[in-house]
Amino acid sequence: MSEISKLKDSGAKHMSKGNWEKACSAYKEALDLDPRDLHIGLKIGDCYRKMSNIKMAVKYYDKVAQIYSKEGFVVKAIAVNKLILKMDKSHPGIEERLSELYDEKIGRVDDPILRMKEGVAQTPVDGQGELPRTELFSDLTHEEFMAVVSKMESINVSPDTMIINEGDEGDSIFLIASGNVRVFRFDENDNETWILNLTEGSFFGEFGFFSEEKRQVSVKSETDVTLLELSKRDVDTIIKEHPRVKDVLFEFYKKRVLDTLVAISPIFSPLNVEERAHLVSSFVPKGIKKGTVIIKENDLGTKMYFVRTGVVEVTTEKDGNIISLAKLGPGDFFGEVSVITEKPRTASVTALTKVNLVEIAKEDIDEEIMSHPEILEILNQYIQKRVENTIAAIMQYKNRKTESGLV
Repeated sequence: MSEISKLKDSGAKHMSKGNWEKACSAYKEALDLDPRDLHIGLKIGDCYRKMSNIKMAVKYYDKVAQIYSKEGFVVKAIAVNKLILKMDKSHPGIEERLSELYDEKIGRVDDPILRMKEGVAQTPVDGQGELPRTELFSDLTHEEFMAVVSKMESINVSPDTMIINEGDEGDSIFLIASGNVRVFRFDENDNETWILNLTEGSFFGEFGFFSEEKRQVSVKSETDVTLLELSKRDVDTIIKEHPRVKDVLFEFYKKRVLDTLVAISPIFSPLNVEERAHLVSSFVPKGIKKGTVIIKENDLGTKMYFVRTGVVEVTTEKDGNIISLAKLGPGDFFGEVSVITEKPRTASVTALTKVNLVEIAKEDIDEEIMSHPEILEILNQYIQKRVENTIAAIMQYKNRKTESGLV
């Protein structure tokens, strides 16, 4: 192990025990060996913050923030600058630095009119090529960006800390500035089911935030994590002055939700990131009123559906009676039987609440199956399971009739 690695490990161990002075000393030695390591600079700032030495903490954070801003690490720059303001609200130059960050690293969009309106350079600066879009921020104007960032809060989270819990109210959206988090949910037996890991630049919490539904998953930190948090109350305040932000956020939400639906769906697990993005582009969002029959038993079907928000009930008719087969919620799907078998619908599906769905046409499903035959195998497994559940429900219904003497 190199000397710098030993010093960083020593600093981490001292921090875990709350020995801030020893941790600070170890990190300073490490920084002397590698002055370009910004992470070490942040750790020294953290140590001084823990020791309530705000002046020294801000000194180290400010050095890192300047470099992040200059190099175009947008999310990291925002997080560190916001952390500085949390400790020293009157610290000079932060607003100007964030404004320049937008102009030089975010606002260089393809629309020349918007460039002129926002005062953004029309050609790459310092010989650099076009910078990549920064999700969400790239769709905001300069004034909107500054308004959103002004309301964001920088939060530091220790490893193995629950950030959001499944079932909680979704009153905040989070952006990871650094570190890793694990996204999971609990099954019917209360066992933890891993969904995915998220790293720097990823958003989470947007589903509950925008849909006003309960959180559908839990999120826990796996490392030290720095987050940017935006609360629903603050968003409402921003929208009063900048109404267009509502449209930008909603478009962002729709894309994120569709991406997430595909990413966590076992049906589309064979697809890579690019293929998922292509599939998402073919999705058609649908808003359904409570009580609406979405698909009707025995009708021909050429579309299947994913539930984004709300609850639907799957039913079948037997001897003039309606038999409930299942209730489906966010992340569940239905209508796949007719799409795959090309036979009439085997059940009806009705909205029990206001429901937001994603509609997928048969031709789009067929295209994915052509590229990934394993998708058909997965769908057939679900179809078989649902056929078995239907048979069991009908048998249970017949047994109830027999017991009541109706046969």
